[in-house]
Amino acid sequence: MKNCSNCSKELNFGNKVIGGMGALNDGEVICRHCLKEISKIDTKFANNLKKYSLSEFKQVLSGEALEVKEEIKSNPVEAEAPQENVSEEKEPKKKMSTLDVVLNLIKLAVAIYLIYLGIKLFLDAS
Repeated sequence: MKNCSNCSKELNFGNKVIGGMGALNDGEVICRHCLKEISKIDTKFANNLKKYSLSEFKQVLSGEALEVKEEIKSNPVEAEAPQENVSEEKEPKKKMSTLDVVLNLIKLAVAIYLIYLGIKLFLDAS
């Protein structure tokens, strides 16, 4: 059995990441707990683990900024695209007004009622 490359726990059915999502580009594998920890820090990094090595994983987990590697891209469009900073924070979502929330709830209630009527008509026709 393999062990998690980060915390050294034995990988088994209960803590192994399914579908190869815990695999890094240097062949190392991490457990579900370590994946959750890195997801709390940087979801983009966690969703693209296959692009990073164990040393880069540990660097992000410790809170250090990841050094941006210079890579030659075969596609010129990709080469010109600006690279996003891994530790960049997302903008907070705009809060909905109370009126918007109430209107959305009314629309949802109407939709549920129409579905109910459709099911009732279908059952009555049977």
